[in-house]
Amino acid sequence: MGRLIGLNLYNFKSYRGLNRIGFGSANFTSIMGTNGSGKSNLMDAISFVLGLQSNSLRSTNAKDLIYRGRVPGSDKDGDDSDEEMSNSDKENYPGDEARNAYVSAIYEGSDGEQVQFKRVINSNGSTEYRINEKLVTMSEYSDLLKDENILIKAKNFLVFQGEVEKIAAQSAKELTNIIEIISGSNEYKEEYDYLKEQLDEAHNVTVATFGRRRALRNDFKQYKEQTIEVQRYEDKTKERDQLEVTAKMCAMFHNDKNISKLQGQLEAVNQQIGDLSARLEKEESTFEALKTEYSDKALNASNEKHKLSKRIEALKDQKLTIIPLDTEKQGIRRQLANLELRLNEMDADSEKQRSVIKTITKSLNYAQKELKELDEKYVSESITLPEESLKEYNKLRQTFLVKGNLLEAELNEYSQKIDILSQEFQDLQDKLDAETSKLDDLESLRISKEKSLHSKTSLLNDQLEFLQTKQASLSSFKSIRQTHLKQVQEVNLKLRDVLSQLDELNASQRESQRERALSDINVSLKRVYGAVVKGSVHSLLKPTHKRYQAAISAALGKDWDSIIVENASAAQQCIQYLKENRSGTATFIPINSVKISPVSPHLRNIHPEARPLIDVIEFNSSLHNAMAYVCSNTLVCDTLELAKHLKFDQRVNCKVVALNGAVINKSGLMTGGVNPNDVPRWDKAKALGLTKRKDELLFELEELDKKKPNEFDERALIDEISAIELELPLLRRNRTEAERAIKDVELEIEYQKQKVTEVQSLLEHSELGQLRQSYKEVQSKVTHLQLEIYADFCKRNGLESIQQYENSERHREFTKLKTKLLQQISSLENKLEYEKEKYENTQNTRQDIEREEVKLKEALEDINRRHAQLMERLDREDAELEVEKEALEMEFEKLGKELETTKQKGDEVADLRSQYEDLQTGKLHYDEELEKENMKKLQVLKDCKMKSIDIPLLYGDLETLELEDDNESSNSSNILADQFVIDYDGNLDEKYKSGDLDSHLQDLSVQIELLSEEINNLTPNTKSLERLAEAEKALKSCERQFNGAREDEKEILSQFDTVKEKRFRLFDEAFQHISKSIDHIYKELTKSKVSPLGGSAYLTLSQEDEPYLGGINFHSMPPTKRFREMNLLSGGEKSIAALALLFAIHSYKPSPFFVLDEVDAALDNANVNRLANYIVKNASPTFQFIVISLKNSLFEKADALVGIYREQRLNSSKAVTLDLRNFSDKE
Repeated sequence: MGRLIGLNLYNFKSYRGLNRIGFGSANFTSIMGTNGSGKSNLMDAISFVLGLQSNSLRSTNAKDLIYRGRVPGSDKDGDDSDEEMSNSDKENYPGDEARNAYVSAIYEGSDGEQVQFKRVINSNGSTEYRINEKLVTMSEYSDLLKDENILIKAKNFLVFQGEVEKIAAQSAKELTNIIEIISGSNEYKEEYDYLKEQLDEAHNVTVATFGRRRALRNDFKQYKEQTIEVQRYEDKTKERDQLEVTAKMCAMFHNDKNISKLQGQLEAVNQQIGDLSARLEKEESTFEALKTEYSDKALNASNEKHKLSKRIEALKDQKLTIIPLDTEKQGIRRQLANLELRLNEMDADSEKQRSVIKTITKSLNYAQKELKELDEKYVSESITLPEESLKEYNKLRQTFLVKGNLLEAELNEYSQKIDILSQEFQDLQDKLDAETSKLDDLESLRISKEKSLHSKTSLLNDQLEFLQTKQASLSSFKSIRQTHLKQVQEVNLKLRDVLSQLDELNASQRESQRERALSDINVSLKRVYGAVVKGSVHSLLKPTHKRYQAAISAALGKDWDSIIVENASAAQQCIQYLKENRSGTATFIPINSVKISPVSPHLRNIHPEARPLIDVIEFNSSLHNAMAYVCSNTLVCDTLELAKHLKFDQRVNCKVVALNGAVINKSGLMTGGVNPNDVPRWDKAKALGLTKRKDELLFELEELDKKKPNEFDERALIDEISAIELELPLLRRNRTEAERAIKDVELEIEYQKQKVTEVQSLLEHSELGQLRQSYKEVQSKVTHLQLEIYADFCKRNGLESIQQYENSERHREFTKLKTKLLQQISSLENKLEYEKEKYENTQNTRQDIEREEVKLKEALEDINRRHAQLMERLDREDAELEVEKEALEMEFEKLGKELETTKQKGDEVADLRSQYEDLQTGKLHYDEELEKENMKKLQVLKDCKMKSIDIPLLYGDLETLELEDDNESSNSSNILADQFVIDYDGNLDEKYKSGDLDSHLQDLSVQIELLSEEINNLTPNTKSLERLAEAEKALKSCERQFNGAREDEKEILSQFDTVKEKRFRLFDEAFQHISKSIDHIYKELTKSKVSPLGGSAYLTLSQEDEPYLGGINFHSMPPTKRFREMNLLSGGEKSIAALALLFAIHSYKPSPFFVLDEVDAALDNANVNRLANYIVKNASPTFQFIVISLKNSLFEKADALVGIYREQRLNSSKAVTLDLRNFSDKE
């Protein structure tokens, strides 16, 4: 392959004058320069010289590509240009602007021969194409380029700036167009489209001719068959007429047979009605007498029951008066218990007081005894001495004082100390006695408090036990009441269920009576007015399938029982008849005057499971207006869900009904469905059983009411519990106070014991004993000294010792001792008087308490007496009420039996009346059936007359039978039917005289229908022979036309297949090559250390058979990422994918060089390096890369550089070149 050696640009865009740019032998040339320097203009120059139009070069026409700056030699300052121009060039500059421009490319072929491609722009905007300066046409120019695989249309040799993003965003169809151009299959596109159009036209002619031939064949066959059908038509018509005669005679034979049978049954029913009427009248009079007697007795018993109930309520009120008495008794008992406790405490206090009085009395007697002994001692020891003895005594006394002065003083000192200590000892002893006494009092008080606490605790425990007992009783009472209430509820539920069933049976009975009444009305009206009364709606229609029964009944609603009549006049007559005979009410629908609207057509196709109501019923065609009126636009749906969907979602403006009977009205109001199988029917045996069950449940309720727990007892328990609960806090508080008082007394006792211990310790450590011992020792010395001094004196005066005299002389000491004894006696007397008074007060209080106790006991006895009297009276009244209650129950039981007898009699009367009504209904039914049979006979005869069917008659003439008679009544129809007698002998086969009529008629109808269908299908054509010849001639002509059209279509199809195969082969060859190459190229451009295998890319066809008619989808999956649509990739990822696609396309029949204009604009450094590596790897002498780029990581790997810069002085783009191969990588 060749290569691009260089370019010559003359006045092209920003390149002023002649600019030569050489690429040399470099395989990878990088063009670089600043923005606006003219890089892209160089790209446009390459595109221009290689044949691209000016509109692809950022200009509207070729003249815009001529340089528009200042030309050489026009500088005002006289400076010369740096370039010299040839003479021919100077001719192009008559003024300041260039008039023409050109670009030439020097191309070296693979054989080494150089070719110059030159494209010139003239001043008028036209262009010229030159090859080696030889003027050539554009097609010659492009053909030579095409020979070198430089495709102008495919632009397989360059990529403009920004086109990478466009390629990434192009559609599948656009990619198909590119591959068509690259592969060359587009050269067959025009021929392909032309042959395709010709083939379609030829095929249409063949098809049309074939259709006409087939129609002519059918006509020929039809005319041939019609000649055979004429004879068959006549034979089948005769056979059908005979079958119709047989069917009519069969129907009338069985009709006459039914009439005879009905007449016999009617006579038997009339006889039964007469017999039953007399019996019914007698039984009804007996029943009325029983009812009257039972009513009187029941009224009296009810009055007695009311009176008894009032007395029971009054007795309950009286029983409530027992509660205050019980409460009062309980209060008195508590007061007596408290008084008893206080008496016990007072007895203990009295015993203690008597003990104290006894002790004080004993001490007082002892003190009085000491005082008496002191007085006697004082009198006995009084001694009087003579004067001389007295003087001697004084002298001896003086001697004694001299000798024993110290002893006397010491003795006096000891005596004083002993007196003081004795007094202190006595005080301590008194204090000890007082503290001990107080301690005893406290011990007594503690014992009393403990007794009181025990009593209060016992009382509290008793009350708690009593409360628990009462609460247990109340709980048991409530449990019994709940059980009783539950039993009553269960019985009431059963009773409610029984009453509900009775109501349903009664409603069913009323409905049955209503149906019988409406049936009677129908029969009466038909008998009076004849055929103008057609009957009730429900009797004149039947569902096409039994599953529609409930839906039809619900949809028709009140019209279900409406009566259809012939006209409005007949309706008015029927209404007047009902009024005059008071036969009830009915709704009438006149056929000829009712207004109807046709069923909306869309309702029949609105859903496969929904259909109009009128389509699911069968009726006589003469009733169509009436049936259309009652059905209206009502829809029948298979399910309720579908009905809701049509009504509320699709908003169908009509009534909708489901198969279960659920109705959604036109306004949207919905009513529930009814299952016909669930509707109860009147069953007399079941009704009697339910009535008996109701009486049993009512009796059970009465028995439960007797066993109902007494509310009075419950109320009494609640009052007692409330009273105890109110009293418990007080009892607990009293117990707490008693416990606290005991703790206080115990603390005081402990303190008192400490005080006693302290006094005892002081007494034990007193010095009184030691002083007395010292005193005795000194007294002994004094006594010895006195014996020495006073011995003679005592002997002379008859004294035992001197103390005898001196003691008599100690009056002061005697007085002092006596005073002390008197004080002690006085204190004991006062104390004794206080204790006696205290004892007396205690006794008086005890007497008061005893008197109060007596009063309380008397009050308690009075309450017990009143309670007993009240209970006796209540028991007596209870017994009386119980007797009266039993008597009343017996009376009600007796009334129950009488009621049962009355009911039985009433049931017998009802049975008789029901039998009578049934017989009357039966009679009306036989009349109606007889009328129907006669009407059927007349209808068959009229039908025979209308259809001209010859029926053999013994009597009567069909010509006398009127086809229309509005005044025909039941009697007239019976009389008229009797006027016609059919001759069956020999005219009706015996097999039709027995067996089932419907079966015979169905068989005959099937045969008639089959024959009629055959006759209708035959449709003989009398002109079939004439048309048969014409059809044969036209068919031969059409055959010749069809064969010619088919040959023409085959020839065109052969040419089309040849072109199609060539186009497919070229396209598929290019696609398969590109499809195989793109994944390898994409991996080369995306592999890295992180992803050494690179990404994945592939192409898929949307149409495999003829891929050039469909699109090609380009998919790429970047490394380490999952598959995503192309429009979801980043800008760099799209650019890499687009470059891989470009390189893959270029690899198929590649051009010798590939020019890329800033294709790395959206790439990061890593991707630019990968792109550079790919270019370096794939650049070769046979594959030249020329790349415009601003990325140093790209152009630094090029073999040569072309630098574009802007020469501002000359207002022109300039270029410099550098061959990098002359420099080593290190440099």
